[in-house]
Amino acid sequence: EGLRPNTSSFNSLIYALSETGEIAKALQVVEQMKTLNIRLDAATFNIVLHKACRDNNKDLAFKIIDLMKQQGIKADTFTYSALIGFYCDNENSDAAVKIVQDIIATGNKPSIVLYNNLISSLLRNDKQQLAQDIVQQMESEDIQPSDHTHSIILQTYLKEQLEFGLQYFQINKEFHKDDPVSYTMIIQALCRERRIEEALSYFEEMKKAVRYVDVIPYFSILELLAKEPSETDRVIPLLEELIEAQLALDIKQYNVILKALCSIDRIDVAMRVFQMLKDQPDVRPTVATYTILIDYFSSNSQYKESEELLAEMTNDNIQMSVITLNSLVKGYAKDGQYDKAMDIIRQSPEEPNS
Repeated sequence: EGLRPNTSSFNSLIYALSETGEIAKALQVVEQMKTLNIRLDAATFNIVLHKACRDNNKDLAFKIIDLMKQQGIKADTFTYSALIGFYCDNENSDAAVKIVQDIIATGNKPSIVLYNNLISSLLRNDKQQLAQDIVQQMESEDIQPSDHTHSIILQTYLKEQLEFGLQYFQINKEFHKDDPVSYTMIIQALCRERRIEEALSYFEEMKKAVRYVDVIPYFSILELLAKEPSETDRVIPLLEELIEAQLALDIKQYNVILKALCSIDRIDVAMRVFQMLKDQPDVRPTVATYTILIDYFSSNSQYKESEELLAEMTNDNIQMSVITLNSLVKGYAKDGQYDKAMDIIRQSPEEPNS
């Protein structure tokens, strides 16, 4: 006798059908489970319900809820979370909040996960005050907001109302004091607004407060420093600090910094960053890296430097791209050196990397 499929097997099939839009077939599988006396659980219905809510299919969503009731399946946190998201996304926050209130009315306590999902949905739909009311309600129910609760709120405020987000962080600092994610979100938000001194202040505080600082806040600040002509002298010391902390930027991050420095004519700092990049054991310059520098030098008629970089590329077996070629040709042509421009074209590989 072969293996008998169980609830988990059928749920996997229902998930696959739902995610590919085959909702009718997914519901047929539910009926087959009943026929075969395979146990139905909340997850069986939640799979289709979540898909219906994501697709804004109200009729299907409530059909699933009715089917659950008919089968005597109790809604769980995932059921309620799907409905909360659906209501909030359809500007019916009152209905979303009522779900939690109805749970409380039955003498049960909503889970912290459900509260977090409600708060997240409310904030996503600009219902900040209502979200704050829910936090107060949690506390009145002796459910302490988790670190994740505060991170959800902080992240939303930092995106929409930066000043309020900073105030929120300070007021609720006991929840964030050793949380690298909260500090990183603040630093990124301040960098987006080009508030470098505040970003650096929070960064220094972060280094004292948390056990481990990863590369993300370093990169956020480095990118901003590289864009500001008055701040570029800070790039090298901070990059040295990052390397000394045994952290490493990836090549895309190096390229962002190099491009920013070149865009404000700080080629001197860019070349020092380039040398530091080459000194790192686990990251190597790419054709994009060289092209950024070659484009700068060619645009400024510094062909000796461009050709030295091109020779370095060749030695490292890095084939020039079409963009590299165009930067060189454009530079020579701009200065009236048409023969040199044609030489570059003739000497290039037949199909430069695109």
